[in-house]
Amino acid sequence: MFHCFLHPIIMKRIFSFLMVLTLSLGVGCSDSYDDTALKEQLAELERRIEAAETVIKAYENNLFIKTVTTLPNGYEILFSDGSKATIQNGKDGQNGQNGKDGKDGDSWIKNVVIGPNEVTFEMTDGRTFTIPLASFVQQIQQIHFVPCYDDGKATITYSSAADSRLKIDFQLSPRELAAELVKTWQEYCSIEAVLTESRGEAIQLPISACVIDPEQGILALEAEAAQLGTEFFAGTVSAAAALVISDGVTTISSEYIPLATQQVEPAPAPSVADGLDYIFDLTAIPEIHIKVSLSEWNRFLTLYDQDANTDEYIHCDATFTKNGETHSFTDAGLRMRGNTSRRRPEGNGGQMHQKDNADWHHCHFMINFRKFVKDDAHELGGVRKIHLKWCKDDPTYVREMYCYNLFRRYGIEAGLRTSYGRLWIHVEGDQKEAYFGVYEMLEAVDEQYLKNRLALFGSADHNLWKCGYPAGLNATNDDLFWSDEDAGTVNRSYVLKTNTENFAAAKAQLIDFILKLNGKSGDSFKTWIQQVTDVELLLKTYAVNVAVGMWDDYWCNQNNYYIYFNTSDLYDYKFFFIPYDYDNTLGTSNIIDAGRQDPLNWGNSGYKLICKILEYPEWRAIYVKALNELCQSNDLFKMEGSVARVKAWQQMISPYVSNDTGEDMSIYDKPASWGNHSEYRVMDTGANNFFRVKAASIPAN
Repeated sequence: MFHCFLHPIIMKRIFSFLMVLTLSLGVGCSDSYDDTALKEQLAELERRIEAAETVIKAYENNLFIKTVTTLPNGYEILFSDGSKATIQNGKDGQNGQNGKDGKDGDSWIKNVVIGPNEVTFEMTDGRTFTIPLASFVQQIQQIHFVPCYDDGKATITYSSAADSRLKIDFQLSPRELAAELVKTWQEYCSIEAVLTESRGEAIQLPISACVIDPEQGILALEAEAAQLGTEFFAGTVSAAAALVISDGVTTISSEYIPLATQQVEPAPAPSVADGLDYIFDLTAIPEIHIKVSLSEWNRFLTLYDQDANTDEYIHCDATFTKNGETHSFTDAGLRMRGNTSRRRPEGNGGQMHQKDNADWHHCHFMINFRKFVKDDAHELGGVRKIHLKWCKDDPTYVREMYCYNLFRRYGIEAGLRTSYGRLWIHVEGDQKEAYFGVYEMLEAVDEQYLKNRLALFGSADHNLWKCGYPAGLNATNDDLFWSDEDAGTVNRSYVLKTNTENFAAAKAQLIDFILKLNGKSGDSFKTWIQQVTDVELLLKTYAVNVAVGMWDDYWCNQNNYYIYFNTSDLYDYKFFFIPYDYDNTLGTSNIIDAGRQDPLNWGNSGYKLICKILEYPEWRAIYVKALNELCQSNDLFKMEGSVARVKAWQQMISPYVSNDTGEDMSIYDKPASWGNHSEYRVMDTGANNFFRVKAASIPAN
């Protein structure tokens, strides 16, 4: 039977057809009349009406097309509500005026045009209806869990909550869709877990690896599991996890799979023979105890009062204890560090030490085991100096730690090694040592830093410059360049830290570099910059810098970096950029909006090093690709993985944050109070999460 409710577009054609049909029936009425042909015409009419009506309703109801199946003489269209439309081509021009060589369609649907993302239906009255094809996610019918064991559970292996991995496999239906995820799984896939007793808010388990079998449609996933919490690993609560695939519009999920645990032996801890790996180990929190005589401590305070920028060392004894193993250093050196963050470690100006009643203050320090005694016993696995830095203006306690860790995760070996430690200072005569709390331990940038990276630099004997405001690599005034011995305690633009006996030659080399950087253009610049630096490494380094929102840098504020020339030849050398001082990042913003600023126009165009390189399309593509790689990987800068790392570190250090200074006594999620964007967060995953906002600012590949 005909449909009772027909779209107005179709009505005129039906009426004309019925008039012809009525006349035909009236003229040909007899007992012997064969109406088979007319019945077939009526059936065909209804099919065509139904197809046209299905298309129009799909358009009006904002449906999408799940599949388009090619038939010998047309198409079968399956819509997202399950309805179907079969549309046939004309046959050799026999469908009246609408048929032409089999290319035109039904009497009401003249033509079907299949595009990459949509299907357009052209009607005989000139109207068109365009309906979108299903997205990749919309095409997924089901996600099946593939168990490895008969118990139907997925297994988490762990040596501790912080060192835990979930391995879980799923199969997509239809299987062929898995091939779509080979390059895009980081964009679409996530693993959500729930604690089954509470069924509270879903817990994101960052995916660290995904191996895809396109033929079988299987995704073999590995995810970090520390976010499940200590109660889960203690066995007091249980959990289940599901694979979620979403394009932001459509989401499909597997069923929740119960999780089992399997405890394994931890990997061997680094030994002192491992040097940097032993000291800068993010799985441990070593203890550093410093003992200072009363006279030396009071001299320390006096040095600060005379010159707040003093870099003079005092004598002390120090111990470094990790995993129950203590290393002792007699007659080590201790000095203050910092620029605008310099502080007096006790009391106010002019006051000497107050026995057992000191007003302690957080302060940056440098401990130099070898300062006064030059022997191997005054090194710790080849390490001579450790920079001890308090988390000034960073109540998250993670900003600089995160940034240097990200550099190294991304293969930027120039990034400093860093980890957490706890600091005590005991002044002679006090009943007990003062606990200064959790400090960041950083590798010093010096000759030893260069020697630890010979594979990168090729040498450690040449020209290392510390660069501070204003160091835009654009001016060559004589008073900008200083040797470390002559710079004093005043902040200088360019200070030569190594090879200082050859200062004149090093200065000439840097000035020549600056003149060519600013003076060359076109092919001349391109040829020269490729000769003197690894352009791809430089751009990947700067991609990390921009991703973390480092505004107090070379490009934006001509500040905070080192450079190294690996020979002393005036022209023949390799130039290396060394990132430095990343505490004001991850949403602590100034000068620009560090979350939303265009990464291709990050800073001042007068500071040429990066913006000039980005003028070349092939190099700009490398930079943009690096930014996207960072933002799409949970092992790098993607929000879910980043937040998980941040929270794991905070969970590790939080029991030790309270300290005898009474400062920075808790961890909370805010940027520095003096910044220009107080809304940014690193732990809260809402709209103002810095990782989320930054990812949205990155241009597409």
